Parts: sequence; structure tokens; C-alpha cells
Amino acid sequence: MKSKGLFRWREPILVALFLAAVFLVAIKGMNVIETKTRAATAKTLRTVVSTVEESMQLWADMRLEDARALAASPGVMPLAKQLLALPREPSVLIRRDGIQDRLRNEVRDVLESQGYLGIFIIAPDYVSVASMRNVNIGTRNLIADQRLDLLKRVFAGESLIIPTIISDVRLGTVSRKPRLKIPTMFAATPLRDENGAIIAAFTIRLDPLLDFSRLMRLGRIGESGETYVFDSKGILLSESRFDDQLRTLGLLDAGEQSILHVRSGDPGVDMTLGLQPLLAEQDRPLTLMAETAITGTDGVNTEGYRDYRGVPVFGAWIWLENLEVGMCTQIDVSEAMQPYVTARNVILGGLGATAATSLLLTFFLVFTREKGMRRLKHYQAVLETQVRERTESLMQLNERLQEQVVERVRAEERLRNAQAELERSYEELEKVATTDALTGIANRGTFDQGLQQEWKRCMRQGADISLLMIDIDYFKLFNDTYGHQGGDACLQKVAGILGQHDFAQRPGDMVARYGGEEFVMLLSGAGLDHAETIAERFRNAVLHAAIPHSASKVQGMEVVTVSIGIASLVPVMGMSADALIKHADEALYEAKRQGRNQVAVDRG
Repeated sequence: MKSKGLFRWREPILVALFLAAVFLVAIKGMNVIETKTRAATAKTLRTVVSTVEESMQLWADMRLEDARALAASPGVMPLAKQLLALPREPSVLIRRDGIQDRLRNEVRDVLESQGYLGIFIIAPDYVSVASMRNVNIGTRNLIADQRLDLLKRVFAGESLIIPTIISDVRLGTVSRKPRLKIPTMFAATPLRDENGAIIAAFTIRLDPLLDFSRLMRLGRIGESGETYVFDSKGILLSESRFDDQLRTLGLLDAGEQSILHVRSGDPGVDMTLGLQPLLAEQDRPLTLMAETAITGTDGVNTEGYRDYRGVPVFGAWIWLENLEVGMCTQIDVSEAMQPYVTARNVILGGLGATAATSLLLTFFLVFTREKGMRRLKHYQAVLETQVRERTESLMQLNERLQEQVVERVRAEERLRNAQAELERSYEELEKVATTDALTGIANRGTFDQGLQQEWKRCMRQGADISLLMIDIDYFKLFNDTYGHQGGDACLQKVAGILGQHDFAQRPGDMVARYGGEEFVMLLSGAGLDHAETIAERFRNAVLHAAIPHSASKVQGMEVVTVSIGIASLVPVMGMSADALIKHADEALYEAKRQGRNQVAVDRG
């Protein structure tokens, strides 16, 4: 009797065991898919953070290079020494002999062309003796008040970025909330006299809001991904992708931007679902990401944590010690895990439907078998029909699963395309960093690197290396006459002539914008005769271009002319490439002294 009862339930038991095994395999497979999805997301987030971080470091290096170039420009030092010799009275520093106006004119072109906000010359007693605004002159410098430790390092000989501090420029607000003060940053470098002694600190003022936000937009992935910068208190220093949503949630007032007005605090609930936090905005703890980053610990999280909206996100972050800011990139968990969730739902739904159908069918066969062999053929036909229907259903389910797999492959392809686009953006950013934005030829930093490389090569080979230092005659009068737009057009035309291949066409040759209206041409492996020939050809080419210059003081000329100084050396051990620049610069000065529109050669 027992054997008969066990025989009756044999099929249901076997089917149940089989379905249990199938479910276990499916769950294991889904766990593998989930793990791989999270790992791929983590890799993408790390790549974005690393790429944007490299862009920020490159940005900082270029700002410091510009600060050094301005501090070393010939027109700055004499004016700075005059100001440092005056009493620290604002009225004296501002009005004495128009020194402030001359200094501002000396640096204005560079500041405007690069988008910098201003300069400071800071005396050893930390008083600002020069600024683009009179209100700062004769007062203790704000860097000394907020980051005296860094300012002392500048006076010790370092060039460094002064990270975000509170600006001396204050803006009013009509917001119902107290607003934070406006941030500012500086690139600072020592100002040295002709003997190399440090006599002051020279700084250029940067706009962290504009530069940081532009770089962060390169790191957005998907529909919800964002990359942003924050300070040690979790305050956003770049724009959020969700400004409109933040206004709806009450985290921003109408017309406000997220920069400086949003804190990376954890509300404890998903505010986008209409839930309200228990704590006020200023009392909320930092998000898991921000709390970890400000301790100097880099990381990545694909388990999920709440962002400043309370939305669950995956993220990767890094703390930039030299800038004293954190940077993170995040993407909503719902978007990152969408391919996995879709596949899981389809698989579980299909398996559930199959299991229910199989069990019902098995019980039906057990109970109907007792009605005898008489109706066996009839039920066999019914069973075959049902099996065909279930088979078709499984085939349709399999087709849907295949469609999901195809969609996942397409999603991965879109992700790879997004990564490729990010890499192209990085390459474009690198090109911008090494090319002069106005003229399209190499910038000062690229020239300095090329000079060092060719100097070493010529030293090894015992070959000549020549340098042409080129200056547009009376360019300031040109700007005064035709305006800065006309001056920019003139610089572009001269750069276009300079970039012609028949001037600098051999390996190692280079043309670059040295700064302001000055250009350089490096001729590697070439002696004075070749350099003089090239210089005269270029001077005549500019002359024949007939760029109008009605204010020129060059005798008999009403077109743009250039003065050129040439120096040529055979590098030897112990000699610096700066010697070549110095000799070329002295030759340029001699060409100007002789009446300009000249080529002068340093034969010392």
C-alpha cells in the first residue's frame, strides 16, 4: 500500500526536485551577472575619476606655468621694486607716479586672454602692494589671513596653487537662506630680482567655479551620472547635474545655482519620492562618499549609498591633496543595475510560469491516470496538445530572453562608446593644454619642453642650436589703435606666417608663442648662417603681408613689422638652455635699439 502511494507521487516529487535544481542554477547565474555588472560599473567609475583627476592636475600645472611666466616678464620686476620701496600707505601706493596703472597694463593682455581675474604682488610683510583693484592695495593680503602656511612656502621658493579660500569680493543675496561667501583660488610663485633673491610673492587670481564645472562636465555618464568637486565641509564647488530637481526638492531657491549652495549631506530618505528628511539641511551627516573622501581615503562603492538628494547611487571618489578638494563621480543605482534587473525579472518570471504549469500538469496526470486505460488515448492527446502549447510558450520566452541579451549587448556597446567619447574629450583637453588658444601654435610650456629636449640632443651630438626671439613692433600702439580684437587678429596672422613649413621644417624645429606679442623659432642643429637666412625671410614675409599699422613708429612704415634677435650655441656640459634664451633676448633688444624692423645677431 505504501509502495502504491509513493508511486502515485513519484512524478510530482521528481518535477519539484528538478525545478528546485533549475531555480538554484538560475539564482547562481543571476548572482554572477549581478557581480559582473557591479564590477563593470566600478571600473567605469574609476576610469572617469582618474581621467578627470589627470585633467585637473594638468590644469593646475598650466596655471602655475602662467604665473611664473608673468612674474618673469621684463616689465613686472622694475615696477614691483618701485612699489616695494614705498611706504605701506594705500594712497601712496596707488597714486605714486602711475606705477599701478603701468603694472596693470603690463599684465592685462595675458589676464584677459587666459580669463584670469586679477593679480597680487605681496610684500614680505604680507601687505598687498599691487592689485587690479585699488581697494586691496596697502592692506594685509587675504591669503596671509587664511592660508599663511602656504604663503610662507611661496616666500621660501615654492610655486603652488592656493586652494579655495573665501574671496575678498562679497555678493549680496535675497535668499531666505544664509549664503556662503564667494570662493577664490590663486596660482602663486616667488618674485625674484636680477640676483635671484625673493623679494615678493606674485599671484594670479583664478575662477574655481568656471574651470571646475567645465572639467566636471566631461565626467558625466549615462542619464543620471555626474562628477563634481567638493571642499572639506562637503560643499559643492562645481555645478550639479540636477539643479532643476534640487529647486523642486527645496534644496535650492529659484534662480540659485548648486555651486556653493548645496552640501553633500545625507538626508536619510529619497527626497525624489516625496519623503521629507527628519534633520535640517545643515544638521545632516555627510554622505558616505564625502565622509570617506575628506579623510584622504580614495575609494569606490557599488553596494549603494544615498547622495545629497537621498537617491541610492554607486560612486568612486578621490581626495586631491595638492588642491585640498575632493572629486567624485556617481550614477544612480537604478540606472547602473537596469540591465541586471530586467534580465532577473524575465528569468524569474519565466521560471515561475514554467514551474507552476509543470506542477499543475503533473498533478493533473496523477489524478486522471486512475480513470483507467479507457480514456488514456484521449488524455494523451490532450497532454500532447498542452505540451506543444507549453513548448511554444518556452520558445517565445527564449526569444524574449534572447532579445534581452541583445539589448544588454547594445547597452554595453553604448557604454564602450561613452568611454571612447570620454577618451576623445581627454585627448582634446590635452591638445588645448599644449597649444596656444589664440594662435593655434605651440604655447610657452610646450616650447620649454621642446627646448630642453633639443638642447640635450645637440649636446650629445656636438651640434649647433639656434633661437630666434621675435617681437611685433609697437604692438601696444596697435592695440590702442585697433582694439584688442584687432590685436588678436594681428597675432593670429603673424603666427600663421611663422607656422609656414618652409621656416621650421626640419626635425626638432619648433615655432611657439612665447607670451604677449613675442614669438620664438627654435632651429635644432642649425648655425648662425641658416638662422639669419630664416630670420630675414620671415621678417620680409611679415612686411609683405602688409598688415596695416598706422600708429607704427618704425621709420617709413605704416604696416606691421617685427624685430628679431638671434643667438646660436653649441651646448656643453654645465651650460643651461637659459643661456640661449638670454643671448637671443639681448639680440632682440639690440634690434629694437637700432630702430626695429631689424634682425640682430648675438655673436658673443
